[in-house]
Amino acid sequence: MDRLDLTPLRAFFALALGGSFLFWALAAATAPSIWEGPGPVLFYLGAAAVPLAALWVTGRSGGTRALRALLRRLVDPTRIPAVAWVFLLAFVPSVYLLTGLAGPEGPMSASLLESRGLGGVLAAAAFALLFGPLPEELGWRGCALPGLLARFGPLAASGWLFLAWALWHVPLFLLPGYYAPFGGPPAPGLFFLELAANTVLQTWLFLVTGGSVLAAVLYHFAVNFTGELLPVPLAAEPLRAALFVAAAAWAGAWSVRHGAARARRILEDRYNHLI
Repeated sequence: MDRLDLTPLRAFFALALGGSFLFWALAAATAPSIWEGPGPVLFYLGAAAVPLAALWVTGRSGGTRALRALLRRLVDPTRIPAVAWVFLLAFVPSVYLLTGLAGPEGPMSASLLESRGLGGVLAAAAFALLFGPLPEELGWRGCALPGLLARFGPLAASGWLFLAWALWHVPLFLLPGYYAPFGGPPAPGLFFLELAANTVLQTWLFLVTGGSVLAAVLYHFAVNFTGELLPVPLAAEPLRAALFVAAAAWAGAWSVRHGAARARRILEDRYNHLI
């Protein structure tokens, strides 16, 4: 299984984090903003380190059969049960709608739809999907999470994955100009609190869908893009974070009770090259 004298899991994290940080450092060094000059190309090359590391490590540890299985989990919607579809379609929009309605400033307008129109929103959605959740989740939930579940329980696996995912996001706060197109950076404390909650929720989703990577992509996309369509008043952001944390507490409790057995079945059926 191990051709690098490292476990596949360690190899993934080393390649994903190391590759991203290398190209992002080059992007930061080339221009005052990473969105100028060669910055965008270097930035997206860095982001591509996550899916490329996942594909390479999966191929090295499990061969072409494991690669085909990973890609099937990315494109097959039939692996997602009805309860997970309801969650994917309703949970995140409900959080943003409730937060907007309960905020002291009242609901905010859907600024992206108003400023770009329907065609612009669809183009922005396609871009956000193809250059964010789709490649990222090949790595985080397609490779890293099953490797962690092969060694730890669901909550511990979520904790380790959160640390890696959070570390990967830290440079985004430091890259010059990265958050300028988004109106400025989010509050770091709330951002990482929600990231922790969403890591636990993503682990629950992985377990109830039998290891679907497509479900992880769709949830990640919902979290990223719903905020663009349904902006939350600044004063209501703690409430939004509290709703994500409450859902994660329930998902974590479920995972403690049912997750270990489900993880074992998923790994034996679909990720046995990691065991």
